[in-house]
Amino acid sequence: MRQALRSAVRSAVRAAVRGRRSKIADASAAAPPTRVFSTCAYLCMEHEPDMKMFAPAFLLSLGALSIAAADEPVSDATAGNLLSKYGCQACHTVYKKGIGPSYAAIAQRYASDPNADDEVAQNILNGSSGAWGSNEMPSNDIPDSDLTPMVEWILALR
Repeated sequence: MRQALRSAVRSAVRAAVRGRRSKIADASAAAPPTRVFSTCAYLCMEHEPDMKMFAPAFLLSLGALSIAAADEPVSDATAGNLLSKYGCQACHTVYKKGIGPSYAAIAQRYASDPNADDEVAQNILNGSSGAWGSNEMPSNDIPDSDLTPMVEWILALR
């Protein structure tokens, strides 16, 4: 395990220095962050003369890792499961208007709105009326862990 983490950190550092995204997220996904940090600290102590080069590269790789994780889009399968779980498909479809607007129409309406994430999330949680016709959308009790990927997926249809 320690050897795998070492090689993952080294490859992340090399990738960060080259300015490319790395696959450290795949290599360290099973390892807790404290384990990754302690391995990096060990490597820093083991190669103290290289510390001046290693520390900035390590910090760059952590930045690349966080950007890579943030850029990961919500898959259609994940979104489909969440939308089915909360019964959204009873009124909405991806591209055709049903009882409620299509997800694509929602994404299009909010395409230029910088607060789109919050507004769509609030409409889902609190319900809405009059924005898309005479039908009312009921309020929904959806935890943030499910709501955030749903909203991200809907707005990605722009």
